[in-house]
Amino acid sequence: MKIPNTPPGYVASRIRKGRYFFPGAEDFTRQSGLVCAGWEECHADFEIQRPSFRYHALELIVGGDWLARFGRRQRPIGPGTVLRYGPGESFRLAASGRGPHLKYFLNLSGPAAPRLLDSAGIRRLSCFHLSHAGRISDLFEQLISCAELPSTRRRPVARALVESLLLRAGAQRLEKKLTPPPSNPAFDRCRSHLESHYPEIPSISQAARDCHVTPEHFSRLFRKFAGTTAEAFLMSLRINHAARMLLQSEMPVKEIALRVGFRDPYHFSRAFKSAHGASPRSFREGKGA
Repeated sequence: MKIPNTPPGYVASRIRKGRYFFPGAEDFTRQSGLVCAGWEECHADFEIQRPSFRYHALELIVGGDWLARFGRRQRPIGPGTVLRYGPGESFRLAASGRGPHLKYFLNLSGPAAPRLLDSAGIRRLSCFHLSHAGRISDLFEQLISCAELPSTRRRPVARALVESLLLRAGAQRLEKKLTPPPSNPAFDRCRSHLESHYPEIPSISQAARDCHVTPEHFSRLFRKFAGTTAEAFLMSLRINHAARMLLQSEMPVKEIALRVGFRDPYHFSRAFKSAHGASPRSFREGKGA
């Protein structure tokens, strides 16, 4: 996939679709500030393996199953996971299992970059899960859309968005260490059921019955292993999928609401605004908060 005005070999291979924002070619030689931000849909055999990377990178996984490895430590990850790696750090990211494999990323350079990440609470070799990942996705979309701004305004707006994005990601982290998440077969089964069937699930009680556990046990599993309620986990799946459809398709809002599991479009609009700070239509038009 050839992206205009990019350094040779910059965009990884095995990208199905991508949207990118490059502040300007001079940033590559000056080595200061934001180098690139983007969204990518990757092929099922996508893999990047970097003994070291010249930039300070942040990735947000928003779709599919993946494997991440820092040095010798490897772990499975999924939607809502944030990763940080950079110069002198061995890193591997590979698509694995179910798709579509979707992710956002940004790359920073210059001596201020590691200080900016550290001050946001995103330490070297970070790997953690977010609460309300859709809010970070929204900031990534606003950052990518800076390409549409007049050239004199791109950098100051992008700089403010990068700082907001990093601070928000650091504030919403659910895990504090790069350690394998606790494993529980019952929780894995319940989570997989929600991720696979969330558009048609009528209630958490029904989801619990489908997974052959009591509603009380179902709720306890999500509080313990996901760090949130089952209801909030289900709502996040629906709202995040709706946000991607709003940005990546021209489908009517009412149809999107139905496809992600909302029978009442007014309920969908209220839930979406609560999560993203903007109505679905304003979010699509780039007028969100």
